[in-house]
Amino acid sequence: MKLYAYRYCPFSRRVRIALAEHGCEFEYVEQPPLVPYPAELRGKVPGDEGVPVLFVRDDFVLWDSTAIIHWVDSAYPRSLYPSARDPQALARAWQAWISSKLYPKVTELREGDDTAKQQAEAAILDALRMIESKLERHSRAGQAVDNDWLIGTEFSVADVALGPVVGELSSKAIETLPARVREYVGRLRSRPSVREVCELDLAENNRPSAAA
Repeated sequence: MKLYAYRYCPFSRRVRIALAEHGCEFEYVEQPPLVPYPAELRGKVPGDEGVPVLFVRDDFVLWDSTAIIHWVDSAYPRSLYPSARDPQALARAWQAWISSKLYPKVTELREGDDTAKQQAEAAILDALRMIESKLERHSRAGQAVDNDWLIGTEFSVADVALGPVVGELSSKAIETLPARVREYVGRLRSRPSVREVCELDLAENNRPSAAA
């Protein structure tokens, strides 16, 4: 398989996080979002630009991040989707909300002017504060504990979707979050797949810029 993706695109990043969670082997092809597709993709994808695109074989190409994640997930025995109907629906709802409401802010945070960056960061932090109630305490083995992830105790596609968002935040910004949310963000940023895809092992002031 080949994944055509852009290094800083949050949609591309969430696909890469999902692929890493599954231990999927694939060839990565850097494809800036406004650059026309190579010949291999022409006529197989609507339009002539945009990422991510997963080239599975010549007669099967996927071009939507949610569709790619769902297809890859169904090919592996350990699913990133909850097994029960209600949690699965919630996970899909989180995916849609995060991609529509927060991914544009991620792009502004990386590419906007100073004012736009400040506004985008504030919007992301406000959204993260709202998830505190989703991390509410529950009973496990007779003891009250916090939920580890957005959908209870299991890491899911909802957390995968949020990975590219928290991966862009500075340590200073994260410190302003409520303790329970801050701990969740720390768990998510510590996930090997998120650390790798979001380049979190590089110092914040040494990460390559979008122009690199």
